[in-house]
Amino acid sequence: FYTFLSFSSLEEVWVVVLNITGQISNSSLANNKLPTPEIVGGGPPSYICRLSGVGHENWTFWLEENSSVNIHIDVAVVDKYLMESAKKLKGLFPSWVDVIAYSSFLSTYIF
Repeated sequence: FYTFLSFSSLEEVWVVVLNITGQISNSSLANNKLPTPEIVGGGPPSYICRLSGVGHENWTFWLEENSSVNIHIDVAVVDKYLMESAKKLKGLFPSWVDVIAYSSFLSTYIF
């Protein structure tokens, strides 16, 4: 069973973290080399992957599972992008002040 994920292009991404909980047999992440899973309190294996950088194209990933147990994928994104209103607000401060604005989201998917 294959699961596909796709993120639309982002102008400047600070961090994307994927926490994949469940048994996966292969993925397109990290050059198809699965990291050693974390197992907490005898629970299911959990794989964590951190991504960062500018994405001018969609980021597309796939996961392969060989189990009937659901896979949970938690996606956390922190995106630093100044909208026009934030740029205007930043312009009201003296030059020695730096305003940091970001948007973030956390989503969970169950397959």
